[in-house]
Amino acid sequence: MFDKFDNWNFCGFYTDLSLDHPIYGNLILPCDKFQLDFSTFKSDKMPCSSIEMYGVCGKSLKSRKTIIVPDVEKFDGHIVCDSQSKSEIAITFIMPILPYVGSEILESHFVLDIDSKVYDDFDLIDEKYLKKIINLLELDDSESLIIF
Repeated sequence: MFDKFDNWNFCGFYTDLSLDHPIYGNLILPCDKFQLDFSTFKSDKMPCSSIEMYGVCGKSLKSRKTIIVPDVEKFDGHIVCDSQSKSEIAITFIMPILPYVGSEILESHFVLDIDSKVYDDFDLIDEKYLKKIINLLELDDSESLIIF
C-alpha cells in the first residue's frame, strides 16, 4: 500500500507480541508497562521501535479505538520518528494465535499505523477501507479478527 500513496512516509504494523516470544501472553487490555515493536513496515526512514504506550499507537491499542490525528504536533504524547510526519491513523485489531503448548487461544494485538507528510490526510473513509484491508488478513474461518 505504501507505494500507492505519495503522501505516506510510514505504513506498517506495530505489535505487543515479540516475534521471538510467540506465546507472550494473553493480554486483554494492554497497559503502560508494555511496549510496541514493529513487525512489517515500509517507510521513508527507519521507524521507532520499541515505542511506549503513550503515543498514537499505544493509545489506540489501550482504548481499542481507531485514532485519526489530523495534526500530530497537537497530539499529546505523539512519538516523533520522522519529523516529516504531519498526520496519522492508527487502527487496532486482535488476531487469535494458537499456542505451542496447551489448548488456550492467545491474543496478539496489532496496530496498523500510517503516517502522512500532509496535514489532515486521513478520514472516516480511509478508516473504513483500511479495516476492509485488515480483514483480508483473516486466513482461517476458525480464527476471527477483532478490529476496533
